[in-house]
Amino acid sequence: MLKRLGFKPDIVANGLEVIATLHRQPYDVIPMDMQMPELDGYGASERVRREFPPEARPRIIAVTADPLVGDREKCLAAGTDDHLAKPVTVEGLSRILLRHSPTVPA
Repeated sequence: MLKRLGFKPDIVANGLEVIATLHRQPYDVIPMDMQMPELDGYGASERVRREFPPEARPRIIAVTADPLVGDREKCLAAGTDDHLAKPVTVEGLSRILLRHSPTVPA
């Protein structure tokens, strides 16, 4: 879906890889799966907020499997900037990326 919207996504397998990748290169927006192995999206989001200064932090969009009551609040408390529940649609993804990406593809 990201490619269809004109983005060039990088994919990692877990939250530890998110942190390592961010130390190698900056990103504007990260759709963060909150249920990753080794270090979940909650822990990875907290580490991003702790390890990177505000001007170097990407916007983090929490992606969760279920739209449970309180899920959005839990994600925001972990340091995410927004929340997107699965199933993710192109329209929903596009809307949230437009809201958070400083450089939206043409």
